[in-house]
Amino acid sequence: MLSVILLNYNQPDMTIDCIESLLKNKTHYKDFEIIVIDNGSKDDSVVKLADVANEHNLCFINNNENLGFAEGNNAGIRVARGEWILLLNNDTVFNDNFILKMAGAAMDNPDSAAIGPKIYYYDVPSKVWYRGGKITKYYNFADDPSNENGHYKQVEWITGCALMINRKALEKVGLLDKDFFMYNEDVDWCMRARRAGLNLTYTPYAEIWHIGSKTTSENFKKSFQIYYGYRNKLFIINKNTCSLEYISLIFITLSGIFFRIIESIVKGNFDSARGYWFAMVDGLRYKPRKRFLR
Repeated sequence: MLSVILLNYNQPDMTIDCIESLLKNKTHYKDFEIIVIDNGSKDDSVVKLADVANEHNLCFINNNENLGFAEGNNAGIRVARGEWILLLNNDTVFNDNFILKMAGAAMDNPDSAAIGPKIYYYDVPSKVWYRGGKITKYYNFADDPSNENGHYKQVEWITGCALMINRKALEKVGLLDKDFFMYNEDVDWCMRARRAGLNLTYTPYAEIWHIGSKTTSENFKKSFQIYYGYRNKLFIINKNTCSLEYISLIFITLSGIFFRIIESIVKGNFDSARGYWFAMVDGLRYKPRKRFLR
């Protein structure tokens, strides 16, 4: 069995569209469950999603508060029954055979810790957004176009937009790190998996189209994205480096943050400057605080 987890925050209609697309996939592959989670929405999401869940006999979880992407999905992982667990963004579009293709990738790669599909931009349907991730020496997390030959390939990280995790790997690696709240928790989990000697697999055979950060752009200010993005990069450096590598990466990263603080102030973007500043302060001290939430 495969479990699919959908996390919602103030986007009930989009989540319902995604649920309906998943239900259409039952035509080609039936052995999967859908777990719908509301992450402390402030609108009518709970009522709408609970009704849809009851209608289709889906598992519905109400988190009551915004736990972030990491812990919000962890709530679904804890109750999931599948041997593979697919974390799927609600702002994705896919064909009726998507789950079949992902299940096929799991059968072909049973020892992989996680598998990720090919992802395109929704607004530019032929443009690839993700085809396997690489981590640069400066700890930037980028798309990896290399070895794109139409077959499976081993990668360094898989985006949480569509991250299918092997239950056996979860038992060895653990859940997503809730300290990250949002952004880069997928990279952190993948790094932990690879450190444990496990492989990560990209499959070009399964495809989705990503509308792109719809929840974040509509519910949070830019300072929110700046803060969690840069703070969590510092978290990852803190967790995965030491000695001279740590000093070098911290110096390079802080130099970039300082430049952006000055640039933001010069342009009058004081809220952005605050985002960069607190990202630096909390990231260096490894303080998993919740800031810039509405």
